[in-house]
Amino acid sequence: MSRGELAAALSGSVDPAAVLQRFADRMLELVPSAQGVAVGIVDEDALRYVCGAGAGVSGVGTRAPLEGSLSGIAIQTGRVLRSHDTQRDPRVDAAACRRLSVGSLMCVPLRRANEMLGAVVVNAASVRAFSDDDLARLSSLSDLLSDAVGSVCDLRRATDRLCGLTASVDERDRPVTERDAPRALVADTMSDIDARLRVQRVLDDPELLSIAFQPIVDLFSGEMVSVEALARFNLTPLRPPEMWFADAHHAGLGVELEMLAVSRALAHLPDLPDAVALTINVSRETMACSQLLRALQDVAASRVVLELTEQAILTDPGDLGAVRLALRKAGVRVAVDDAGTEPSRLTHVLELAPDLIKIDRSLMWDLDVDPVRRSLVGSLVAFASEIGAEVQAEGVETEDELHAVRRLGVRFAQGYFLGRPAPLHLLRVEHRPVRR
Repeated sequence: MSRGELAAALSGSVDPAAVLQRFADRMLELVPSAQGVAVGIVDEDALRYVCGAGAGVSGVGTRAPLEGSLSGIAIQTGRVLRSHDTQRDPRVDAAACRRLSVGSLMCVPLRRANEMLGAVVVNAASVRAFSDDDLARLSSLSDLLSDAVGSVCDLRRATDRLCGLTASVDERDRPVTERDAPRALVADTMSDIDARLRVQRVLDDPELLSIAFQPIVDLFSGEMVSVEALARFNLTPLRPPEMWFADAHHAGLGVELEMLAVSRALAHLPDLPDAVALTINVSRETMACSQLLRALQDVAASRVVLELTEQAILTDPGDLGAVRLALRKAGVRVAVDDAGTEPSRLTHVLELAPDLIKIDRSLMWDLDVDPVRRSLVGSLVAFASEIGAEVQAEGVETEDELHAVRRLGVRFAQGYFLGRPAPLHLLRVEHRPVRR
């Protein structure tokens, strides 16, 4: 490969202008009150604006001095800065802002360690357009943006060096991971930003998250004793709830999104019959947060069951004792979800002292004809009896599976055979167990 071919291949792997333009477009989506976004790159002693979105396009091609400007101060200090009124703020070029119809703005620094890369400037025509939440949101993205823009700058520098070499370089001698690092970093960062935007949209508009309920049935009486609250996201394209919560936790918004789902579920508790409990799924982070305990203080907590997956307990069971004690004092019951996937580690469940053990749905498949699965379920029933917990089967989809779990001593069950998830007013038990 010739020097020119290598330089062309390297620069073509990521188009810096396209990447920066995507940043500008995403920032305009992320801050609803923003009317313009401009991305500037440090060029000697000035900030050169290279791309923009919305009203920020008008500033593309202009330069702002690093010294004595709000952008420059943000870059030098590494802090996201805000100007409520550009005509009264001495840190801002009032004449330039007046010419560009900018009444208020925020500057997000782009820097890695001691390297000053540039800034993203978000603006609006009105004064005091940006709230503290807007400031916090951009602050949380500053490092992500800096890493991605830094990778673009690294790529450009590498290309420039290659163009200046006098000897050709065989790119195949370099590890693939090194060649692809800029592309991967930019792709990962854009994915993170997109995930945060999706989740933030739901947090900003709680009506986009609704709750469906699935009945949980007492297999001896045939009565519905509880319902499980299941989050549903009313956005297109449709994505499974677990993907939403995975995105939220990856973006650092996991507890916020879970607490929104919890609050939406708890709001329906008064609509349930007094004898019916409400089961809610939470992560270990949410189970341990003070927001959850505060939310439970306002409801009949004795009718609430919190589910935590067995895998979450295995990660670090030691710190759950105090959380379990606080929940027990509040009257809340705790369930271990997805139990039985790792039978050899059931002793870790003892750390949580659950009131209910929910058998993973994978053990229900062909339970009526599979002696190995029946043995595993029987062992879980015996284990639960020893620690004073009830047992519930998940994913019961046939009448034969229903009778099989009941013969094994399982008291409670849920699944499509018994009832599908539905809004509360449409909820019903499809098939009530009949002894045979």
